[in-house]
Amino acid sequence: MINYFELLAVVLLLCAAPLAFVNWLLGGYTASLAGCYKLWRQGSIKCKSVRARPTPELSGLRVEQRKSCFTVFSISAIAADSSLWRILTGRRFELVVQEPVLDWTTDRNGASHTANVLADAGFIRLGKPAPKAGAAEAAPEGWEDVSAGEGVASAGGPLMPVEPREEDVLRPRLDGELRALTAHVLCRGGHLQLPRDLGMVVGEQLTFKALVGTASLEADAKASADTAANGEGEQEDWFAASRRPTPTEATGRVLYPVALAVHSEHLAMELLGWRTAAGMRLHRPLLLSMQFTPALAHYLFARLSPVLGAAVAFEGGGEVEVRLTPAGLVLPAETTTVRLEPMRLALASRGPVQSLIRLLKLGDKGVAEAPRLEAWTSAITADAHRSGLLVTHRWDLLLGPSARSGRGMRLAFWGQVLPGEVLELTLGLPAATLTPLGLSGLPPDYVFAIPVRGTSRQPRIDWVMAGAQLTELVVKHRVGQDLPFLRGLLNRPRKASGSDLPGAGAPPPLEPFPWDAAAAPADSQAQASDSKVDAS
Repeated sequence: MINYFELLAVVLLLCAAPLAFVNWLLGGYTASLAGCYKLWRQGSIKCKSVRARPTPELSGLRVEQRKSCFTVFSISAIAADSSLWRILTGRRFELVVQEPVLDWTTDRNGASHTANVLADAGFIRLGKPAPKAGAAEAAPEGWEDVSAGEGVASAGGPLMPVEPREEDVLRPRLDGELRALTAHVLCRGGHLQLPRDLGMVVGEQLTFKALVGTASLEADAKASADTAANGEGEQEDWFAASRRPTPTEATGRVLYPVALAVHSEHLAMELLGWRTAAGMRLHRPLLLSMQFTPALAHYLFARLSPVLGAAVAFEGGGEVEVRLTPAGLVLPAETTTVRLEPMRLALASRGPVQSLIRLLKLGDKGVAEAPRLEAWTSAITADAHRSGLLVTHRWDLLLGPSARSGRGMRLAFWGQVLPGEVLELTLGLPAATLTPLGLSGLPPDYVFAIPVRGTSRQPRIDWVMAGAQLTELVVKHRVGQDLPFLRGLLNRPRKASGSDLPGAGAPPPLEPFPWDAAAAPADSQAQASDSKVDAS
């Protein structure tokens, strides 16, 4: 018959792996026994059975949200391959976690059910609830809703149901392993429950490998070196004791090295760093590679610009490279810099892209008939704040039928995305883009600003107002040219556009642009052709 000591030891042992993972993942917030005890007391943790002999085993573990009884985490069974005595005396053992299920869907406020449970236990602190989408005001007259895609709510309606519908949830398979001290934990037959858009970004299966401690990393490095086909790929000994980072006030005491690799059908991520008393000290920025899919355009690109939300194809290998750099390489961080390397995309000629074509009167040049346009972005950088605020620095985009050759109309974007995915962005038309409209002689740094509001799911752009302001600017500019005595009064681009225009005072561009190198050979060839014609 199981005694109290055995019961306590088994529960602590079998729950140690999930708790250690949560504690590491939420760096800076200690997953303490007090928090677990609080969840147990309030009835959030339920267990079907516990066995200590001959080997420890726990079945039917479930963690529920206190108010709604929504299950956020469940495990069919956890079983060890060694006796409790051998494990407690420091022998190596294997722990198999069968069919773990982790829910990461959201409630109607956009908050994760799992995050709500962790907040109840004191593991994390949640910010203020995001504004409800249903509370958004209706679009003023002239504002165009440029959202697209299935499942998008109508203006003024809720974007998220109270509980996720079955068709709004995807369940990618989850498998992986964790090596820490004497334990080897295997995760088998698990699933993640994700919102549909995020699930489509991840793919149908996700695997992970986590190594905790110097011994685990050394053993893995040795195994990798032994199985290498040739001398390439020598493992970096960043985790050696001699390379342990110096403790700082932000990190506290440095504890042990940690490595995490995550792979799925569409993405790959690697994290290397040191667990500290306050969280983590990264060895280098987080590297994330994602295969382009339309879901990625809808989930990630649309938060940067409604124009990028129309992306349907990706050139150059199909991988989107993202680098995440927390301030000081310390987690948790108040600010994390996100950088996307330059991308070459194909955009569908619909929504905001089609509206831009109409605004700039490009239909006569055959652009309007093209089902797709080429696009080339500069590097994109943004600061993700712990509060949920995303501040996007200015980035530029070249758009047109021949953008890959460095020719097309240039656009600029900057602004911020508030918690709740509320957009306060600006779409800018630089002076070079306005020249074909007859606005010659504008200052090189001039940008005509168009506000982008709404949410990432329902962006709104006032094309009517933008067209009226642009027409006024063109008329004043032409009148100033035709009537020289009025030129000093009317031909002031900055003032004519009006400092009252939304987004006036554009940030400087990040030059050189990646397409400058491609445009130079094309210009040289054109000049050479003109020279031959003149010579003949």
